[in-house]
Amino acid sequence: MLAQLHYDPHGYCWVVMKCELRGKEGREKPVQWYPNQWNVQDALRKAGLLKTT
Repeated sequence: MLAQLHYDPHGYCWVVMKCELRGKEGREKPVQWYPNQWNVQDALRKAGLLKTT
């Protein structure tokens, strides 16, 4: 797995997305979070890229 091979002492996060075409539209779905889903979403909120609901 990519997450097992990745070591980043700076605390960066990343997400692997699965993309599919359905007709003329594309759909994206997260399939892997590093280090975990909560940390990635927290980093996005702190950067102002994800609104808290």
